[in-house]
Amino acid sequence: MVGVPGRSKACITCRKRKKGCDLQRPSCGQCRKACIPCGGYARERKFVNTTLQRSGVVLSPSLASSAYQVKCLDLFWGIHLPNGWSIPSEATKQALGGSWFDTVQHLCPADDILRKAALAISLNTIGSMDGNKGMRDEGLRFYAEALKESAVALSSRQWKMRGDALLAAARLFSLYEGMRGSDEEDVPIQIRSWLAHSKGDMAIVAARSPESYATGHAHRLFTDGRWYLATVALRTRKRLFLSDPAWKTLPWSQHDKSPRDYLLDILVDIPSLFKELDTMGSYSNPTEEERLRRRIWKGYLRLDRLLVDWHATHAPSEAMSPWHLDRVEIPQSITPVSLAAAHLMTLYWTTSIVLYSLVRDVFLFATSNSNQPPLQEDDRSADNDPNISCRNLIRTIPIFFHPDAGTYRVHLATFPISVALVYLSRMVKPGEMLVERELFDSCLRKPECATIRKFLASMRSEKAWGVYDVYQESQVEGSTRLDLL
Repeated sequence: MVGVPGRSKACITCRKRKKGCDLQRPSCGQCRKACIPCGGYARERKFVNTTLQRSGVVLSPSLASSAYQVKCLDLFWGIHLPNGWSIPSEATKQALGGSWFDTVQHLCPADDILRKAALAISLNTIGSMDGNKGMRDEGLRFYAEALKESAVALSSRQWKMRGDALLAAARLFSLYEGMRGSDEEDVPIQIRSWLAHSKGDMAIVAARSPESYATGHAHRLFTDGRWYLATVALRTRKRLFLSDPAWKTLPWSQHDKSPRDYLLDILVDIPSLFKELDTMGSYSNPTEEERLRRRIWKGYLRLDRLLVDWHATHAPSEAMSPWHLDRVEIPQSITPVSLAAAHLMTLYWTTSIVLYSLVRDVFLFATSNSNQPPLQEDDRSADNDPNISCRNLIRTIPIFFHPDAGTYRVHLATFPISVALVYLSRMVKPGEMLVERELFDSCLRKPECATIRKFLASMRSEKAWGVYDVYQESQVEGSTRLDLL
C-alpha cells in the first residue's frame, strides 16, 4: 500500500512523492520518466538521540575500594612473607615466629582497626618499593586513623573482648615504624615511636592473665611476640615480667613448646641480670654488694648451662646444610625451612653474645676494683665462645638478604645485626675477624638492608640508646658507606 510505512514496497522516491511505483530495478520507471534520481528500495534509517544509562553491574565505590584494599594486602603478603607465600607448616611457623601473621589475616576482615593497621603497612611498603609518595601518604592516613581508634578502644572497659585484634594491631604499629624508615628532619622520632608501640604491646600482654594465652589466636600472638618484648627489655635494661615461672608455663598448658620457645625462655631472663648489674653501684654496704654480685654470677652460670643444653638438644640439623659457614656461601634459593633454621641459630648465637659479653665482660669489669676475690671464669662452660658465636652469626646473616626471604628479613635480622655491630666495635680487636668485617659491611650496604640501616641510624641518634652508637654513615664517591668504628 502506497504511503503506509512498513508495508509499501515502492522505492523511497515514489513513497515520498506518493506516486505509484512499478518496482522496476535498479531504477523504477516513474523516476526515469520524471528524470529524477531513484532512491532505491532500502528502508530509510532514522537516528534517535538517547542518553546512555549506567549499567547496574558496575561496582559501587565502596566495593571498588574494598577490592583495591584486598589487592594491596595481597601484594604486601606476597612481598613480605618468605618466597611470597604463606609459611607452609606449623612447625616452620613456630620456628620463624610467623604464626601471628595468620591471625592478622584471619581477624582483619572483621576488625576495622586491624584492617587499617594492615593497610597502613601494606601501602607504605608497596609505595616505598614503587617510589609512589601518594601511596605512602595514604598509608600514613590509615596509620593515623588506626592509632586514634586504637586509643579509644583501649580506653573502653570491654577492650579485652577484642584483645587479640588490638594486640595484633599494636604489633603492626611497631612493624610500621620499623619498616617505614626514619624521618630525615627528626631522625630519633622513629625509634621513639617504635619504643612507644612496643611498650604498648607489652602493656596489652601484661593486662591479661597467662592462662588467657593458652589457646587460639592469643597463643600465637603471645609465643611469637616474646622475642620483641625481650629485645625491648634488653635495650631498656629492665626486668621483664615474662621471666616469671607462670608466664613460662601456663601459656603452654595445651601446647608443646617449640625449640624457639625454649630458647626464648633463656633470653627473657637476661634483662634481669642487666637490671641487677645497674643497681650494684648504688650499694654502700660492701657485704650487700658482694651478695648481689654472687647472685648475678649464679644467674649467669644457670643461663650458661641452659644454652649449652639447648644447643645439644634443639639445634636444627638443617642449620649447617643449606649454607657453608667456612666458605661464606649461601644457596641460590632459600626455603622457609632453611630460613627457620637460620633464624633459630642466629637467635642462639645472638643470645650467647649478649650473655657472654654484654653481661659477663661488663660484670667482671664493674667488679675489678672490688676488694673481694675475683669470680672464677672456670665455672662457666667452655662450649660457648662469644668470638665463635659472632663469627657464625655474621656468616649466616647474608641468608636473610636473599630475595626469597622477603621483607620478613626485618623481623629476623635487625636484632642480630645490632648485637653484632656492638660486639665487633667493642669486643673484637681491629685486626681480627677481617673476613667477617668485610662480609658484614657488604650486607649492610645492600639495598635490601636500607630499612634496617635507617632503623639503626634512628637508634644511634637517640642519646638514651648510646650503646648502639657503633657505626657512622659517610658519603664516599656518591654512595652511602657504613663504616664500623
